[in-house]
Amino acid sequence: MRWGRLYRSGAMPKLDEADWQWMHEREIAVVCDLRSAAERELAPTRWQGPKGTRHIHADYDAALIYGRRFVPPRPGAAVNDLHQSLYALFVDLLAPAFKEIFAALLDDQAPIIFHCSAGQDRTGLAAGLLLSLLGVDRHIIYADYLLSTKCRRFENELDRRGVAEFAETNLVARFFTDAIRENGINAVRPPRLVDDNGNALLQLAFDEIEGRFGSIEEYARRRLEIEPDDIERLRDKYLDPQG
Repeated sequence: MRWGRLYRSGAMPKLDEADWQWMHEREIAVVCDLRSAAERELAPTRWQGPKGTRHIHADYDAALIYGRRFVPPRPGAAVNDLHQSLYALFVDLLAPAFKEIFAALLDDQAPIIFHCSAGQDRTGLAAGLLLSLLGVDRHIIYADYLLSTKCRRFENELDRRGVAEFAETNLVARFFTDAIRENGINAVRPPRLVDDNGNALLQLAFDEIEGRFGSIEEYARRRLEIEPDDIERLRDKYLDPQG
């Protein structure tokens, strides 16, 4: 892939002056936030990057993800275990935002940052879809996705005191507060993103897509309005011919 055109990130509430300088130097064109409004309230991005940057939000009810009491499936389980049941949901829930991301890429609106809270599940699927359409081998896609845990910086994602303050009014804050109170801070620390058989959780979303649509390309055509010639354009724009 061409270097410096696409960035996958977690939440950005704690960026400092050097981080914002980095944004300016790269002239970030688009930021797509895949979080719900409740998550954005809890860890807002106070943008200090380029003034011309376009911001895309994914709007949906946070209760679809966080609207249940966390009950660990086994001793020592983490909140992330709950996400295993969400990958199939993301296929439809995030399709409008994914459509916006690909439209921006096709319109040469790059560099682009797409992010959620942890930079692993929702953004992992966004990256996986893009890499698939660019023709990247599936095993490389999974390897890239599994870097999420290694590269994630949990301490930058949430202010624990802030979470407690919002717990009465914010569904997401209440979810994390309950999880930490009942299971300790390890309940929300990042585990490896694999199931009990060692398979990447991203495969759950790909299985859902291929089971319903037949292929990633057909899902892209029907839900993201990406035609075969658009895929060729994406490859021309974002693959390094020397790679």
